[in-house]
Amino acid sequence: MPMTIPEPRYCDNCQASLHGDFCHQCGQEKKSYIRNLSGVITEFFGEFSNWDTRVWRTLFPLWFRPGYLSRRYVSGHRVPYVPPLRLYLFTSILAFLTFTQLTPPDIVTIERAQVAPELAANAQLQSLLENPQLAINRFFRLAPQVMFILLPSFALLLKLLYLRSGHYYTEHLILALHSHSFVLQMLVFYLTTATLGELLGILWLGTGLSWLGTLILCWIPAYLLLSQKRFYRQRWGKTLLKFSITAALYTLLLLTAFVGVVLFSVFSA
Repeated sequence: MPMTIPEPRYCDNCQASLHGDFCHQCGQEKKSYIRNLSGVITEFFGEFSNWDTRVWRTLFPLWFRPGYLSRRYVSGHRVPYVPPLRLYLFTSILAFLTFTQLTPPDIVTIERAQVAPELAANAQLQSLLENPQLAINRFFRLAPQVMFILLPSFALLLKLLYLRSGHYYTEHLILALHSHSFVLQMLVFYLTTATLGELLGILWLGTGLSWLGTLILCWIPAYLLLSQKRFYRQRWGKTLLKFSITAALYTLLLLTAFVGVVLFSVFSA
């Protein structure tokens, strides 16, 4: 029988010729995490200390190159960047700490000052109606937790809308993780600029920070649209339609979850 010569194997990241399961050039393992959801979770727990240059290689495209990181990860380029799940979890922790520190503690003071649960609920509802800023503060404090719970739902929406694209659910989840990481980081920047503008009290600097905050808020939806366009590579007509559906349904889910959590916290005080 003629001897079968095995086909050459190449690294998905740097295309170097492989002589085993790990690349001698960049160190990446010849293993796909796309089909296996547990692989994405397992990767979070590895290499906690390897965050030096990968952080900067990740953050710049995350902020300014919509869809780039997701496409790179799906195509096998994983070593140069922070894994998406690890990136999102650390971003969520950072956002929670930032929102807690930069929003005034009015709500906590109000909640602790009430005597009876019925009176407390009425007082808090009245306070929220009289001062909408309290609701905004609570939104920022709850946003990381609510978004983490709804993140798989966002990936499921993408899966249903792009059912014929051939992408696995995990691939949609990768895009969802990067998108949510971007949104939370932009909210951190926005809240920081708003807080600095109030604290510094310098007119021209406050005006500049205000414009920067407006630019950040405008960049968020534009970024998400471009991410969807570049990741799935469909025509603009389909992309705009599917983006509108995704945005409408996810906003509805987000608002419903947020209102539910706020009402629960108010009436359970």
